[in-house]
Amino acid sequence: MYHSTENNHLEITLDLRNLGVSWSLHCWMSTLATAHGHLDSMIDQLLQDFLHVWPDDCSAQFVDECLPLLFNIFRYSKNEGTTLLLADIFSTCYGWEAIRPIRDYTLNGGARIDAKFVNNPELSDVQFRVEGRVFYAHKIVLVTTSARFRAMLTSKLTSSTSPPIIHINDIRYHIFQLVMQFLYNGGCDGLEVDQNDVLELMAAANFFQLDGLLRFCEAQCATMVDLDNIVSMYIHAKVSKVSYSL
Repeated sequence: MYHSTENNHLEITLDLRNLGVSWSLHCWMSTLATAHGHLDSMIDQLLQDFLHVWPDDCSAQFVDECLPLLFNIFRYSKNEGTTLLLADIFSTCYGWEAIRPIRDYTLNGGARIDAKFVNNPELSDVQFRVEGRVFYAHKIVLVTTSARFRAMLTSKLTSSTSPPIIHINDIRYHIFQLVMQFLYNGGCDGLEVDQNDVLELMAAANFFQLDGLLRFCEAQCATMVDLDNIVSMYIHAKVSKVSYSL
């Protein structure tokens, strides 16, 4: 079986298996990789043999090579039967205990400023125009907490008016206000975000390079995910480069 596996002879390998030759993890994994590479219909037959090769001790080879292969097949498979078999395999590997929730490891957003200064023209030295409305801000808060804001304020494209006016596109006024509340509060304490706004806020946090707010949104998403929105959650996590959720 080893030689037929190494030479990518799928049919010979499976014939040997049907004759009673036992799988080794290496042979099973290599055969599965070959079948996947050729988009072969034998994938389901191989997956059904998983329990015969699954090492109870979860060896390094299984973790480093086999699991990535299984997840790669899961990612690209368009066959519902294959997807269900893989889901059952992952459940077997993980166990039937509930998945531990993602903790909110919110990073500090910077120094806390009195909340009354959020969108307050008092001492404001920069203005943002969002959805046609003016939002007042303070440079010292922005440049010390966000590399994106710092780049905006030092860009030659910034309005030459005094105070400068920066136009924000593709972000709703309400979402921008939440971003500012995070910056001025120095974190997410007391930040109230509607579930319908979490994904949009996550995109804004990624755009403004606010890791603390991004982690907060990730933790919120973890409590919201279900069968109806899991694809949307995955796409937003990929776009926002949220590694923990992935």
